[in-house]
Amino acid sequence: MALDPKTRKPTIYDIARICGVSGATVSRVLSDSGYPVKEAVRARVVAVAKEVGYTPNAIGRMLRRRESADIGVVLPNLSNPYFTSVLLGLETEAHRLGYNVLLASSFRDPETEARSLRMLATKQVAGAIVSLTRPDANLLKDLQSGGIAIVTFDQVVEGLKCSRVEFDFEAAGKLAVAHLHALGHRDIAFASSPIDRPSRRSLQRGFLEGLAAFGIPGGEHRIFLGTSEAEGTEGYEVENGRRLAGRLAGRSPRVPTAVFAANDVTAFGLIQGFAALGVRVPDDVSVLGFDDLPFSAWVTPALSTIAHPAFETGAAAMRLLSDALREPGKVTVERFAPRLVPRASCAPPAPWKAPQGGTT
Repeated sequence: MALDPKTRKPTIYDIARICGVSGATVSRVLSDSGYPVKEAVRARVVAVAKEVGYTPNAIGRMLRRRESADIGVVLPNLSNPYFTSVLLGLETEAHRLGYNVLLASSFRDPETEARSLRMLATKQVAGAIVSLTRPDANLLKDLQSGGIAIVTFDQVVEGLKCSRVEFDFEAAGKLAVAHLHALGHRDIAFASSPIDRPSRRSLQRGFLEGLAAFGIPGGEHRIFLGTSEAEGTEGYEVENGRRLAGRLAGRSPRVPTAVFAANDVTAFGLIQGFAALGVRVPDDVSVLGFDDLPFSAWVTPALSTIAHPAFETGAAAMRLLSDALREPGKVTVERFAPRLVPRASCAPPAPWKAPQGGTT
């Protein structure tokens, strides 16, 4: 029955599984909450907890708490306007419903994500809305067992039972290829920051599946990825796009006729980088973004993109959290589908001419 502490620290869910009871029951017993539990069950839980070497974490101790109108939000970063739009939708709905928002940015770092979640516990929030790059399911379950409702968006957390807002990233990748193929493109590339989270993996997978559906070979020559996500004054994704433009322009024997960027900000960087190298958009290469940020229509050329509704995602996440607070245990999934927004940055391919700067 004993668990190996070298493998991982025992959780209340290990005790619940051994005892044949719910995690909530174990939490009530070990927190001495006063909630009525049969004496035989209480004794069994206490005995098993001692046997497996369970140590109550700080979260469990902190969450013997009052009702709160505060909700926590943990986002990967705020340099990408997609997340600021999510936050705007979330806060708009939170204010309408009478909740206060406490915000934390994880800077895409797992340790900072965990620290931010523990910080929210100390603030005794009623619930949390999170998008995590490398989520710790056990930590999130501990928050839930302490009474904090959790809602996730964009990134699915395996093994976590909670309401969530999902987006069909695979369908978005396929839609991007279908649009570019319909324009006549056959040499299509994918540009992204590192593929280090489920949403990006799904988007790339959809892209490759889209190529295969049209009989276009995939392979490394189609995938162009950044190597780091170091935050700067302009945002790492813009700079990543500029760097990737140089690699794309230098691809032998020629620049792809079209590039699908993993987000609009990367697409902006691509357009800037291509311009500096004498590669014209869309005359020499079409650029298709992903997100449909509000100012995607304001750049020159106006960015064709796949809509990923940010404001609506934030508002929906807040509504789901409000529902979960009213009805503990209720799990609802709201799913958005991609939508093509064609603009000037994509056009049928033209015969290739080497750029004046000499790049081939």
